[in-house]
Amino acid sequence: MNEGLLRRAPGKGVFVLGERMNRDLEILEGFTQTMLERNVVPSVKVIRKRLCYGNNEPVSLEEIFVPKYVIPKLTGIDMSVFSLYEVFDLYHVNLVEAYQTVDLVHLEQNDARLLDMDASLPVLLFECTSSDERGKIIEFSRSYTRGDKGCFHVHFKR
Repeated sequence: MNEGLLRRAPGKGVFVLGERMNRDLEILEGFTQTMLERNVVPSVKVIRKRLCYGNNEPVSLEEIFVPKYVIPKLTGIDMSVFSLYEVFDLYHVNLVEAYQTVDLVHLEQNDARLLDMDASLPVLLFECTSSDERGKIIEFSRSYTRGDKGCFHVHFKR
């Protein structure tokens, strides 16, 4: 339990949570790249939001907004096949900077069900605004991530 691999639920027993994936918050990369670097098989189901899986387990629910001037025909691209960063590469979009905030929030019951979790448990909300080398906004995203599926790192220097 101390390693975060088991969770005790009062009146229900002890449940195996599985291995948590480490993620360095200093690196600007997408879900697919993050999963592949950790030898996890990524997959995405697009509903009204992107439902992201690692090894067939739901990890996060994403809302991604890309201005039309960046990729005019994004709605015609199957985002369950291509990662957003692959699409950016196809359109020669070069992300160089991002500003990200992290918060704890509760999901609505339907969204919690998609992530296979109880709505009373909080999730990590990552809000991110990314820009290119000219400072032009390229994307804004919200990622609702299960805290029991990740371990996040930030390196500070002085």
